Amino acid sequence: MSSEDDCPADRFVISRKQPDEILDEMVQVYREAYANYPQYAENSYQSIVNYFYSLLKVRPEGFLVVSQNKQIIAFAIEGFYQLNGERIGEIMEVVVSPRAKGKGTGKKILNYLMNILSKYGCEKVYLEVGRKNKIAFNLYEKLGFKSFRDDGKWIHMVKEDAENKTTHELPGELLPQQKE
Repeated sequence: MSSEDDCPADRFVISRKQPDEILDEMVQVYREAYANYPQYAENSYQSIVNYFYSLLKVRPEGFLVVSQNKQIIAFAIEGFYQLNGERIGEIMEVVVSPRAKGKGTGKKILNYLMNILSKYGCEKVYLEVGRKNKIAFNLYEKLGFKSFRDDGKWIHMVKEDAENKTTHELPGELLPQQKE
């Protein structure tokens, strides 16, 4: 396994660090990412921390941290549930620092998450995006997500992948790292 010490500067490292190991860095990345969308974000440090831990209760092993040059640039959490006998994947949160935007970071993370969820037998993946977050919405559409509900604040999207199975292989631009 590659470590961040031998990772080229233009590559990412994905790890399964838990939030309590990197809490302050995560809060900073969260605040940076939601700076232009405060209507979708938690505001206080404690409410952000509480939000992280509420997500972790769903599926602690679904938490991923993306770093570059030993700095956290993004994190995400995925999970899945049963609905009418079908396993549905859910991307509960993807947070990308503006420092990493415009470099394909979000797309790479989403593809990685969808590969994981496909591996767990999810043929549909669900997510929500803030109605005014056009950049994220456009990315999700490019990746094959379709809107199915708009509640005025959130757009609910789903990607059905039954005919287009993913390979479960880690994209070349992402280097795995075992939990430290």
